[in-house]
Amino acid sequence: MLQLPPLGAVLRPSPREPPVRPTAPLVATLPIQRRLGPDEVTELVDAYRQGVPVEELAASFRINRTTVLGHVRRHGVPKRDRRALRQDDVERAVKLYAEGRSADWVAAELWVVPSTVRRALKDAGVTLRPRGRQPTAGR
Repeated sequence: MLQLPPLGAVLRPSPREPPVRPTAPLVATLPIQRRLGPDEVTELVDAYRQGVPVEELAASFRINRTTVLGHVRRHGVPKRDRRALRQDDVERAVKLYAEGRSADWVAAELWVVPSTVRRALKDAGVTLRPRGRQPTAGR
């Protein structure tokens, strides 16, 4: 069984070295709270209805994604189950993947999770490469 030191004990890098004591007090930082005005909330909800990804809305309004979803829910807009890629996004994903970009890279570019990109590529008939770094020719 793992033995943990008592609460408040100062840990040592190794048993032969003196204990390390912090020189500055530890201060926890809290996230900055940002409240949206009524016009901003309306703009956010309208953008969500038009299909703008939650992560993109959170970044542009400088709020957390759960705050975005809270505003949407309070305005009676049904939550999207998953971010399905639009046809132009699928075409772009196929092109980028064919150019050698990874599914993870394409996902970050399209503001979706990698599994969404992999699913869209498979549905488009693309044969997926094995995951991980691939050996280059001549090595």
